[in-house]
Amino acid sequence: MKKDLIIIGAGPAGMAAGYFAKKKNLSFSIIESTADIGGNCRTLSMGDFKFDTGAHRFHDKNKMSTKIVKSLLKEDLKKVVVPSKIHWKNKTVDFPLQLPSIVKAIPFFVLFKIAFENFIKIFKLNYIANNFKEYAYDRYGKTLSELFLINYTEKLWGVDTENLSISITGNRLKHLNYLSILKSFFSFGRKNEKHIEGSFLYPKNGFGSIFDAIFNKIGKENIILKSPVNKIELMQNGCYKVFTKTGLEMDCDKIISTLPINIFMNILKPSPPIKLIRQANNINFRSLRLSVLFLNKKHFSNYASVYFPEKKYPFTRIYEPKNRSSFLAPKDKTCIVVEVPCDSSDDIFNMNESRFNDQIKKIMIKNFLINEKEIIDQVAYSMHYAYPQLLVDDSHIEEILSFVKSIKGIEVLGRSANFQYLHTHELLYSAEKCLQRCGFS
Repeated sequence: MKKDLIIIGAGPAGMAAGYFAKKKNLSFSIIESTADIGGNCRTLSMGDFKFDTGAHRFHDKNKMSTKIVKSLLKEDLKKVVVPSKIHWKNKTVDFPLQLPSIVKAIPFFVLFKIAFENFIKIFKLNYIANNFKEYAYDRYGKTLSELFLINYTEKLWGVDTENLSISITGNRLKHLNYLSILKSFFSFGRKNEKHIEGSFLYPKNGFGSIFDAIFNKIGKENIILKSPVNKIELMQNGCYKVFTKTGLEMDCDKIISTLPINIFMNILKPSPPIKLIRQANNINFRSLRLSVLFLNKKHFSNYASVYFPEKKYPFTRIYEPKNRSSFLAPKDKTCIVVEVPCDSSDDIFNMNESRFNDQIKKIMIKNFLINEKEIIDQVAYSMHYAYPQLLVDDSHIEEILSFVKSIKGIEVLGRSANFQYLHTHELLYSAEKCLQRCGFS
């Protein structure tokens, strides 16, 4: 039976599209390659502990998206106001950066240098940054940027910041500049609520609850798991046929693909121009290794996330699920998730679990972040396609996406499909627009 719509991928983008497909009473199927929905936004369980595959949070930035999530989770969606910090030279610095915190952590002569660099910027003409390094220097000055932003960003993205697009910030620095930091000195402890770290919404039982709730809304009959799509073919009648490695063949009028754009370009038939396929194959995504430590202590910290810009740490961030929701760990115990960015081809990603965990544990103990006696257990997870590597020279991305937009009846949606740094509230909004472009009003 031919479907109105086939959605490829049951990650956040695919589930968001499925929500609106169900709402519009379409005949549709979501086809997912793995055994689970949620993609890189799942909540996993181990004994009495729950933890997300990423430091996820829901930002109340789009009224429609917030209304949808509230309707799905009801009382289980809570407002959380928990600060995040930067760990620097065994000190904690506020994130977003606040002047009183910086003054306490940094030597006077360095503070003077920071102030001087930002003072002379007043007399410069409006400057248009061409890459992330220039953008950071322009907003914060060289010294402050090098202390907290440049090293961290290069660890996270794996390339020099001179080659990174400004769009990697994902609006994280939108309302933050040296003036906002200076204002913080006179704000009497008030945080910058416009910044996405200021406060957020979070489900009682973990971020994956959002997509579990959508799954229940959609109905399991509309989701096909363990079925990797290996071909999308345009038929002579103008419809599409989707093939999977498991032998499934399905006909449909429209397709929404949430696959990474490089994979999508290689399974499309008739094939796109070879030039575009080659360009797509050269697109890079960052992967993640997660080391989850279960600790016999009430709390690791009082923070939602702790960021590590120093090069001596291979990880960029540690988050403590319990500080997002007390229901994610026993009262007298906690767990922490250590994020290590990497490439899928490098040693870290391909290291066996025991060795990887051991390396993380040794670094944590050596730097007095944890006590070995506190460790109850430790597990590791690997995540492909965690972040699109957004580079300055991305004209080929625009060319690929322009080609995809020209294909009648096919839309792409999501972080890996659109090659954009997107949040869940943005995906929900984009999903409805995506269905409208497919002709489903």
